[in-house]
Amino acid sequence: MSTQLALMGARRFLPLFAAQTLGAFNDNLFKSAFIMLVTYGVAMRGGFDPGAIAAIAGAALIAPFFLFSAVAGELADRFERARLL
Repeated sequence: MSTQLALMGARRFLPLFAAQTLGAFNDNLFKSAFIMLVTYGVAMRGGFDPGAIAAIAGAALIAPFFLFSAVAGELADRFERARLL
């Protein structure tokens, strides 16, 4: 097995790939459901536009990943890996 795609055919790696795929699906499903619940709950109580509230809720969930990934990259480039861990 010389390529990375050949690993998917190996029996010992199949449970790991399946668990990763199902975990990502589960995470995205619950994030989407949470955004929808927040959006319509706020829109019903406050009389706001659901589209605007959905954009704000989505941005609130994505913004930390966007902001801190650059900081983490800078730290990884600047310091030794053992020191960071």
